[in-house]
Amino acid sequence: MSIEENDLQFTEQLDKNPEHYPNDKKLRVKVLALELGVGIGEIVYWYESLANKRRYSTKVKDISIKKYKEILWDKIEDILEITGYNIAQIEQNLLYGKEGMAILS
Repeated sequence: MSIEENDLQFTEQLDKNPEHYPNDKKLRVKVLALELGVGIGEIVYWYESLANKRRYSTKVKDISIKKYKEILWDKIEDILEITGYNIAQIEQNLLYGKEGMAILS
């Protein structure tokens, strides 16, 4: 089974042109719109990354599988707890593997 890079993209549609967003260097949608050269109605995209200070990137090579595993875990943890699964063991296997070593790739 292969995963397409588009399957790992996060996206947001611009409701303004980049210059109409607040002047905030940390505002992800504005930063990405300027970086990608897109405007109102267009889509910005990013990948979760640990490769830079921003913690996201438009480059596939910067994808952090570890970060995606953490996002996945955050989304399913409550469901598993409600249904009575051993959350600690599942988290150990998901984030660190059965050998207990951190899975970073």
